[in-house]
Amino acid sequence: MENPKNLLRILIFLTLISAVAAVLLYQQNYGSEPIDSRPDSSTPSPEATFMLPDNYFYRQDDAAWGALKIGDTTDTMRAYGCTISSVAMAASNLTGTKITPGQLVTKLSDNNGFTDRGWLIWDKLPAATDGKVSAKLYNQPDHSHIQNCLDDGHYPLVKFYLGGTIVHWGLIVGTTAEDYLIRDPLYGGPDDPPVPLSERAEQIHSLRCIVGNG
Repeated sequence: MENPKNLLRILIFLTLISAVAAVLLYQQNYGSEPIDSRPDSSTPSPEATFMLPDNYFYRQDDAAWGALKIGDTTDTMRAYGCTISSVAMAASNLTGTKITPGQLVTKLSDNNGFTDRGWLIWDKLPAATDGKVSAKLYNQPDHSHIQNCLDDGHYPLVKFYLGGTIVHWGLIVGTTAEDYLIRDPLYGGPDDPPVPLSERAEQIHSLRCIVGNG
Protein backbone atom coordinates (compact mmCIF):
# COMPACT_ATOMS: atom_id res chain seq x y z
CA MET A 1 0.00 0.00 0.00
CA GLU A 2 1.32 3.43 -0.97
CA ASN A 3 2.55 5.61 1.88
CA PRO A 4 -0.05 8.36 2.52
CA LYS A 5 2.75 10.93 2.82
CA ASN A 6 4.05 9.99 -0.61
CA LEU A 7 0.56 10.30 -2.07
CA LEU A 8 0.24 13.74 -0.50
CA ARG A 9 3.59 14.81 -1.96
CA ILE A 10 2.54 13.59 -5.40
CA LEU A 11 -0.78 15.43 -5.13
CA ILE A 12 0.96 18.66 -4.09
CA PHE A 13 3.46 18.29 -6.94
CA LEU A 14 0.73 17.75 -9.53
CA THR A 15 -1.21 20.71 -8.16
CA LEU A 16 1.85 22.95 -8.47
CA ILE A 17 2.49 21.78 -12.03
CA SER A 18 -1.13 22.52 -12.96
CA ALA A 19 -0.93 25.95 -11.34
CA VAL A 20 2.26 26.83 -13.23
CA ALA A 21 0.74 25.68 -16.52
CA ALA A 22 -2.38 27.76 -15.86
CA VAL A 23 -0.29 30.84 -15.10
CA LEU A 24 1.76 30.41 -18.29
CA LEU A 25 -1.39 29.96 -20.38
CA TYR A 26 -2.97 33.00 -18.75
CA GLN A 27 0.13 35.09 -19.47
CA GLN A 28 0.11 34.00 -23.11
CA ASN A 29 -3.51 35.09 -23.51
CA TYR A 30 -3.98 37.88 -20.99
CA GLY A 31 -1.02 38.74 -18.79
CA SER A 32 1.18 41.58 -20.04
CA GLU A 33 1.70 45.29 -19.58
CA PRO A 34 -0.23 47.31 -22.20
CA ILE A 35 1.38 49.75 -24.61
CA ASP A 36 -0.09 52.73 -26.43
CA SER A 37 -2.20 51.91 -29.47
CA ARG A 38 -0.26 54.43 -31.55
CA PRO A 39 3.27 53.70 -32.83
CA ASP A 40 6.11 54.65 -30.54
CA SER A 41 7.74 57.85 -31.77
CA SER A 42 11.16 56.32 -31.05
CA THR A 43 10.48 53.41 -33.41
CA PRO A 44 11.22 54.15 -37.08
CA SER A 45 8.00 54.36 -39.05
CA PRO A 46 7.20 55.27 -42.67
CA GLU A 47 6.54 58.86 -43.59
CA ALA A 48 3.71 57.68 -45.85
CA THR A 49 1.18 54.91 -45.35
CA PHE A 50 2.67 51.40 -45.53
CA MET A 51 0.30 48.56 -46.37
CA LEU A 52 0.60 44.81 -46.43
CA PRO A 53 -1.60 42.87 -48.90
CA ASP A 54 -5.16 43.44 -47.72
CA ASN A 55 -7.26 41.32 -50.05
CA TYR A 56 -9.44 39.44 -47.57
CA PHE A 57 -11.83 40.70 -44.92
CA TYR A 58 -13.99 38.51 -42.70
CA ARG A 59 -16.50 39.47 -40.04
CA GLN A 60 -16.88 37.10 -37.13
CA ASP A 61 -20.68 37.51 -37.25
CA ASP A 62 -21.01 36.46 -40.89
CA ALA A 63 -24.04 34.17 -41.28
CA ALA A 64 -21.87 31.58 -43.06
CA TRP A 65 -19.97 30.74 -39.86
CA GLY A 66 -21.30 32.93 -37.05
CA ALA A 67 -23.20 30.04 -35.42
CA LEU A 68 -20.26 27.62 -35.44
CA LYS A 69 -18.97 26.58 -32.02
CA ILE A 70 -15.36 27.13 -30.94
CA GLY A 71 -13.79 23.79 -30.00
CA ASP A 72 -15.87 21.85 -27.47
CA THR A 73 -17.39 24.97 -25.93
CA THR A 74 -20.82 26.50 -26.45
CA ASP A 75 -19.15 29.77 -27.52
CA THR A 76 -20.07 30.83 -31.04
CA MET A 77 -17.92 32.51 -33.65
CA ARG A 78 -20.43 35.35 -33.71
CA ALA A 79 -19.78 36.15 -30.06
CA TYR A 80 -16.15 35.09 -29.57
CA GLY A 81 -14.64 34.58 -33.01
CA CYS A 82 -12.53 37.73 -33.29
CA THR A 83 -9.22 35.87 -32.89
CA ILE A 84 -10.06 33.16 -35.44
CA SER A 85 -11.47 35.67 -37.92
CA SER A 86 -8.36 37.87 -37.65
CA VAL A 87 -6.04 34.89 -38.08
CA ALA A 88 -8.09 33.77 -41.10
CA MET A 89 -7.57 37.18 -42.71
CA ALA A 90 -3.83 36.94 -42.13
CA ALA A 91 -3.67 33.34 -43.38
CA SER A 92 -5.63 34.21 -46.52
CA ASN A 93 -3.37 37.16 -47.33
CA LEU A 94 -0.19 35.20 -46.60
CA THR A 95 -1.15 32.24 -48.76
CA GLY A 96 -3.13 34.08 -51.44
CA THR A 97 -5.90 31.53 -50.82
CA LYS A 98 -9.30 32.09 -49.27
CA ILE A 99 -9.24 30.53 -45.81
CA THR A 100 -12.49 31.52 -44.12
CA PRO A 101 -13.04 31.69 -40.36
CA GLY A 102 -15.45 28.78 -40.76
CA GLN A 103 -12.82 26.63 -42.41
CA LEU A 104 -10.18 27.62 -39.87
CA VAL A 105 -12.28 27.04 -36.74
CA THR A 106 -13.31 23.63 -38.08
CA LYS A 107 -9.73 22.57 -38.84
CA LEU A 108 -8.51 23.85 -35.49
CA SER A 109 -11.26 21.93 -33.70
CA ASP A 110 -10.34 18.79 -35.65
CA ASN A 111 -6.69 19.23 -34.57
CA ASN A 112 -7.40 19.89 -30.87
CA GLY A 113 -6.57 23.53 -31.44
CA PHE A 114 -8.50 24.93 -28.46
CA THR A 115 -8.33 24.61 -24.71
CA ASP A 116 -11.44 23.51 -22.83
CA ARG A 117 -12.17 27.22 -22.35
CA GLY A 118 -12.04 27.89 -26.09
CA TRP A 119 -8.67 29.64 -26.11
CA LEU A 120 -6.65 29.15 -29.28
CA ILE A 121 -3.61 26.89 -28.88
CA TRP A 122 -1.23 28.84 -31.07
CA ASP A 123 1.15 26.04 -31.97
CA LYS A 124 -1.76 24.20 -33.60
CA LEU A 125 -1.98 26.74 -36.42
CA PRO A 126 0.46 24.85 -38.69
CA ALA A 127 -1.60 21.67 -38.38
CA ALA A 128 -4.77 23.60 -39.27
CA THR A 129 -3.19 25.31 -42.31
CA ASP A 130 -1.17 22.44 -43.84
CA GLY A 131 2.00 23.94 -42.41
CA LYS A 132 1.56 27.24 -44.24
CA VAL A 133 0.94 29.54 -41.27
CA SER A 134 2.28 29.77 -37.73
CA ALA A 135 2.30 32.31 -34.91
CA LYS A 136 5.14 33.98 -33.09
CA LEU A 137 4.24 34.74 -29.47
CA TYR A 138 5.51 37.55 -27.28
CA ASN A 139 5.26 37.73 -23.51
CA GLN A 140 5.01 41.49 -23.77
CA PRO A 141 3.70 43.71 -26.61
CA ASP A 142 6.29 46.09 -27.98
CA HIS A 143 6.21 48.60 -30.83
CA SER A 144 9.52 47.30 -32.18
CA HIS A 145 8.07 43.77 -32.39
CA ILE A 146 5.10 45.12 -34.34
CA GLN A 147 7.35 46.99 -36.74
CA ASN A 148 9.64 43.98 -37.22
CA CYS A 149 6.64 41.78 -37.96
CA LEU A 150 5.42 44.26 -40.58
CA ASP A 151 8.89 44.67 -42.08
CA ASP A 152 9.13 40.90 -42.55
CA GLY A 153 5.83 40.87 -44.45
CA HIS A 154 3.91 39.18 -41.65
CA TYR A 155 0.76 40.28 -39.83
CA PRO A 156 0.69 41.62 -36.25
CA LEU A 157 -2.37 40.44 -34.35
CA VAL A 158 -3.20 42.62 -31.37
CA LYS A 159 -5.51 42.32 -28.38
CA PHE A 160 -7.27 45.41 -27.08
CA TYR A 161 -10.38 46.28 -25.09
CA LEU A 162 -13.48 47.69 -26.76
CA GLY A 163 -14.93 50.39 -24.59
CA GLY A 164 -12.14 49.67 -22.13
CA THR A 165 -13.81 46.41 -20.98
CA ILE A 166 -14.50 43.90 -23.78
CA VAL A 167 -11.56 41.72 -24.87
CA HIS A 168 -11.12 41.89 -28.64
CA TRP A 169 -8.52 41.06 -31.30
CA GLY A 170 -7.79 42.79 -34.60
CA LEU A 171 -5.24 42.47 -37.40
CA ILE A 172 -2.73 45.19 -38.26
CA VAL A 173 -2.44 45.45 -42.05
CA GLY A 174 -0.52 48.71 -42.29
CA THR A 175 0.80 51.74 -40.52
CA THR A 176 1.33 55.45 -40.86
CA ALA A 177 3.66 57.70 -38.92
CA GLU A 178 0.80 58.33 -36.49
CA ASP A 179 -1.27 55.15 -36.29
CA TYR A 180 -1.62 51.44 -36.93
CA LEU A 181 -4.24 50.47 -39.50
CA ILE A 182 -6.30 47.42 -38.63
CA ARG A 183 -8.95 45.08 -39.91
CA ASP A 184 -11.45 44.59 -37.11
CA PRO A 185 -13.79 41.57 -37.54
CA LEU A 186 -16.59 43.53 -35.89
CA TYR A 187 -16.18 46.81 -37.80
CA GLY A 188 -16.93 47.73 -41.38
CA GLY A 189 -16.81 45.59 -44.48
CA PRO A 190 -14.54 44.54 -47.35
CA ASP A 191 -15.17 47.75 -49.30
CA ASP A 192 -14.24 49.96 -46.36
CA PRO A 193 -10.64 51.03 -45.69
CA PRO A 194 -8.76 49.75 -42.65
CA VAL A 195 -9.53 51.72 -39.49
CA PRO A 196 -6.91 53.45 -37.32
CA LEU A 197 -6.39 51.34 -34.20
CA SER A 198 -6.53 54.43 -31.97
CA GLU A 199 -10.17 54.87 -33.01
CA ARG A 200 -10.97 51.47 -31.52
CA ALA A 201 -8.82 51.44 -28.38
CA GLU A 202 -6.19 53.38 -26.48
CA GLN A 203 -3.91 50.46 -25.63
CA ILE A 204 -2.54 47.18 -26.97
CA HIS A 205 -2.59 44.42 -24.36
CA SER A 206 -1.12 41.48 -26.23
CA LEU A 207 0.66 40.71 -29.51
CA ARG A 208 1.12 37.81 -31.90
CA CYS A 209 2.86 37.82 -35.28
CA ILE A 210 1.09 35.63 -37.84
CA VAL A 211 3.82 34.23 -40.05
CA GLY A 212 3.75 32.70 -43.52
CA ASN A 213 5.89 29.57 -43.79
CA GLY A 214 6.95 29.75 -47.39
